[in-house]
Order: sequence, then C-alpha cells, then structure tokens
Amino acid sequence: MRVYFITENDTVFNRAKSKTINLDHGQNIQTVDINFSDNPYAKGHLRGFRLEPVNASGVMIIERISFEREKAITPNAGQILSCKANRDNITIRGTINKKYLSTGARIQLMYAPFYKDELQPSQLELLGECAATENFVMSGIDNKRLGNKMTHLSSRMRAFLKPSYGEPIPIGEPFFIENWKDFCNNPYEFINPDKIFPVESFGAKGDGFSNDTRAIQHAIDAAAEAGGGRVVLKGNPSEKKREYLAAHLHMKANVTLDIQPGAVLRQSPFKEHYGYRPDYGHDNIIPGIPWTHCMYTNMPLVLAKDTHNIKITGGGVIRMDDTYTENPSWTHYAKNCSDRIHLVPIAVCNTRNVEITDIDIIRCSNYHSIFYRADSVYIGNLKLIEVACLSGDGVSLGNAVTNVKIDRLIFESNDDGIVLASSYKDPRGGNWRERVDTIDSSVRNITVSHSYIDSNRNGAGKAIAFIPWGSTNPRQDYNEIDNICVTDCVLRGGHSVGTWPDNPFDGKPFDGNEQDDYAPVKNINIVGNEYLSLCDLMWVKPTTFITDCGIKSSNELKNADFSDRTAYWSWTGRVSATEKGRITVTDGCLYQGLWLQPGTYRVTFTGKGNAVPAVTKAGNNNQINNSDGVFLADSEGTYIIGINTTGSTDITGICLEKANH
Repeated sequence: MRVYFITENDTVFNRAKSKTINLDHGQNIQTVDINFSDNPYAKGHLRGFRLEPVNASGVMIIERISFEREKAITPNAGQILSCKANRDNITIRGTINKKYLSTGARIQLMYAPFYKDELQPSQLELLGECAATENFVMSGIDNKRLGNKMTHLSSRMRAFLKPSYGEPIPIGEPFFIENWKDFCNNPYEFINPDKIFPVESFGAKGDGFSNDTRAIQHAIDAAAEAGGGRVVLKGNPSEKKREYLAAHLHMKANVTLDIQPGAVLRQSPFKEHYGYRPDYGHDNIIPGIPWTHCMYTNMPLVLAKDTHNIKITGGGVIRMDDTYTENPSWTHYAKNCSDRIHLVPIAVCNTRNVEITDIDIIRCSNYHSIFYRADSVYIGNLKLIEVACLSGDGVSLGNAVTNVKIDRLIFESNDDGIVLASSYKDPRGGNWRERVDTIDSSVRNITVSHSYIDSNRNGAGKAIAFIPWGSTNPRQDYNEIDNICVTDCVLRGGHSVGTWPDNPFDGKPFDGNEQDDYAPVKNINIVGNEYLSLCDLMWVKPTTFITDCGIKSSNELKNADFSDRTAYWSWTGRVSATEKGRITVTDGCLYQGLWLQPGTYRVTFTGKGNAVPAVTKAGNNNQINNSDGVFLADSEGTYIIGINTTGSTDITGICLEKANH
C-alpha cells in the first residue's frame, strides 16, 4: 500500500510525499505504523493523506486511524550493547556498521542530558573516545563529575561516530549506566511468589487495538488468589513491540506486574473500554479551588489500594493516551485535551511495601504517579519522559507517605519533579483517593539519590517541591515534611529546590502571597547535587535544613512554647507530647537546627527534671556551650540548639536569645 500525505504548506498529492508499506495478508486485523519523519517534505502540520493499494485488489477495512508522536528516523552508525560502571570507571561496548567505517574515524562518548538535545555533538561534553572498529570497547571513563562531587549514575549519554570528514553520526539511542543496582540498595525489599501468570493465558491479545483490560485483571486476580505471583506482559525487543490496551487495573496483594522489554502497557483511547464514564479533558471545576484535574475523578491506569506487597517492574513501557487534536475554540493550555482521557499511570493509596523498578512511563498528560497513605516504597530506574500535557508532575508523595527511597529517577517534564505534599482537608479527589484528616498526615523519611530531575520542559516547576498545605490542621505535628535527603542528583526547573507555600484549602482566596500560611518543614539534607536553577523556599522557615544549595534554616526557634506539640522539633531518646505546651523527654535530646550569625547566645528552658542546654555546630560533634547555656557562634552557619535530659524531664519551653557578653 502506498500512503500519500499533504501538509499545511504543500497541498498537492504526489509521489515525493509518499511511502510504500507492506501489509501482512495472513491477518484479518493488524496494526500498521507509518513514520514519515525521513521524508524531507514532512514538515509542519499534516492536512490530509491518501491510501493507494499497490498491485492488489479486494476490500480493506480501516478500523481506526490515529496520529502519534514517535521518534524520528535518523541515520544510525551502529548500536550500544552495554554500558556498565564500577565505583571509578565506566565501560561501554558496541558495534559499528561496516559501511560507516573509514580511516581515522573515532568513536566519541558525550554527556547528553535532555536539556541539551538541541545542541550539536561538538557542543556536548566529551567523556571519552577511542578508535572506530566494527566491535569496540571504550573503558577507563571517569565515573565522577563536577570535581568528584557526583557520579554518572543519573547521566544520559550518547555515542557518535566521528568520521575523518563530515558530521558525527549517532550510534544507537541515548543510554544510561545499566548496572545501577550495584550502587543502590532497597531497604524495604520483599519477595513475592514467582509463579508465572501470562496474560495471554487469560485472553490478552497485545495487538494494540483489542481491549486487554479484563484479561490482565483476571491474571492479577488469579495470581492473588494463588497467594501471589508474577503477571507477565511478554515482549521481545528484537521484534515489533507488543501493545496491551487497558483502561484501569487494580493491583492485589503479593502480585508483581512484569512488563517485559518490548512490551507496552498502553492506556486505551476508547471510552467503551473503561467500564465507567470517564471525564475528557484536563480539568474539572471546584469553585475556589485550583488544580482540580480530571485525573482525580478518572480511575488510575494502575491502582494499588488497601493492599500490600506490590511490584511493577520488568524493563517495559507504560504509555498513556496522547491522542493529538486541537480545539479551535480554545486558546488556553488545555486546547489539545478535549479528546484525551487524563489518568494517573500509577497510583498508590493505603498500601504498604511497594516496588517500582525498571519502567518507562511516557506521554503522560498529568501527574505520573501519586502516593497517598503509603509506607515502605522503593523506586528504582524509573523514567518519566515525553510528557504530553501540562501538570506533568513526577513522583507525588502526599499525605501520610513514609519511608520512601528513590534511586535513579529520570524525569524530564514541565512541572514539579519530586513532590513533598502534606495537606489538610484537600477537597480534590474521586473514589480512589480517599482523604483521612484525623491521622498523622506528615511526609517523612524520603531519600532521593542518583537522579536527573528536570522540571523545565516548557514549564517552570520545582525539581524538589515542598508543598506544606497543612496550616489549618489543629495538630501541626501531624502535617510535617520531615527527614528528607537528596544527594547525587541533577536538579533543574523554575527552581532546583522550591516551594508552593500558600495553602489553597484554608478558606481564603489563593493568591500565593500569604507569608505565614504553611505547615512545618524540618530535618532536610540536600547536599552533593548539581543545582541548575534557583534554590529558594521563599518565606517558609524550616528547622535543621542542611544544604549546599544556599537555603538557610530559620534563625529563631519555631514552636518554642510547644503549643504545637513536637512540630519543628527533633529528638533522640523517648519523647511524649500528649498535650499542648509540654514535652516529656526521657534520656535524650530535644533540638532544632537554626542558622545563626556570629555572636554570643544563651539557651534557657523551663520545666522539671534533670536537663542541661546542649549546642553543637552542624558537622561538628563537639559541644560548644557552657553549663549556663551561654555559647559563642564563631561564624555563621547551622547550629543545633537543644536540651539534654537524664531520666524523664518535662519541658514547657525553650528560649534562645543574644547574651550580654
């Protein structure tokens, strides 16, 4: 079959704007992909096309035509077979097509982050090179960057064949260090049963147009009923990709969803596949409430709710519906959304023990993932790329999410990357995102390492976003963002580290300017990263904020009278705060980290028991105070201000003031 096209710039059908494709006569229905990107006339918007059988007769029935955004067809000199690293060095192996080899040709390895895609190879950072041979090995590449500050675990790399004359030619696709697990550990590891449940055995087709929702769900249900197992969406990277259309899948306990390399779990574009009436478009409307997206009322593509021991892994792809149209009557950002069903690809609610590894999520039209009341979560080698619409947040860690480790998140989108959101009475949400306001909704114990987080693709989100929207909670100690560690990451966006501090759910108009409308932030360690954008928490004043990005802790004690119980405070030993205005510390230390200017200060406290003031400078274990609480801050920096107790001590207040000497 010959396929012709015309564009907005050239409206005449001719052979120059056509391509011939072969059809498989052995199938009644088949998916045919036609990519015109290698045709020099395929520029601008498509305005029409024509199908012409070649040396054939009969009837051709077209079930569906869709217009997709796919990778362009470009010259390729070979392929990369592997990229592995140890602590010090990186080694890559690959092959070159003989026709591209010439005397003096070199293979060059470049650091090629997403934000430098528009640059020519000569403008990229050279990491290493070697002579061009049919089978090549390039070793001894330094696995350190920025003066040994960081590793290359988050680095996207590209290899090029540099001939003795002419332009460099790409070798394969961009790639990353593949043995990332050798540098990481999962502190929340659990083992699911390994019994295999192939989705084809339950009726799945994987043909890109059949509705496989019911078949995959039946496989998940069968695995759960058997006590757990591995639900396999098989693929073969050397063959044509297998696409399994689905609308909504509900994960069950002890089940692993294994999306293999070459397999695609694809959100169905057909409303009849959903089993409910989905909302089209980007946003719903709740008067007076911003960001009321349809993703909250539509069911997620993959949902883990009220369960445990869930894994999503395998090396395959989750692709969301990116149907492209333009609504001519709309001029705002959602003009391409009217024919698109916006879903969250992965959502987790009230679930313990979750692992998401070795998965690419592409073409998402809203948040890529939402976690809400989740505990013991491990995310490794998760790529969130090719975003299709705005509000493309990455990993959203919401209320009551605790104990999360993220290793090698690759995120290139237009909104916040890692979202640390502790809110109170958030009115958004459908039947899957249940709100519970009476529990401790703090976001605690989050570690992010070896990640590339770029929130600046046609947007200005925060790579690390603090969202403390719990200012109206009568228990401020139940709405903290606490114990966050970020290291060995590339951070880029409107802010590398930033905040949305004005609570939109406090009953007042949201204007982003209320300077006291935020919940507590404490115990933050953000060091050893590359900060490519501004770092600023505006008027949010955290305690014990240790960083090399320029953000400073509060310069005065927060919640010094304990009216908000333990909010802003940290401790060792045992602590009890059963009532406002009093904290009981047993054999430990109650403290805050503050940013102080040089000078002499005094720490005092009120209470009953055996206790003494204690002060250290961050990074120095030597106490620098006298028994009367007077200490000298000899230089500006973060000082740990606290009270050491022996036995049980009731403390009703702590005071820090400038001393007279």
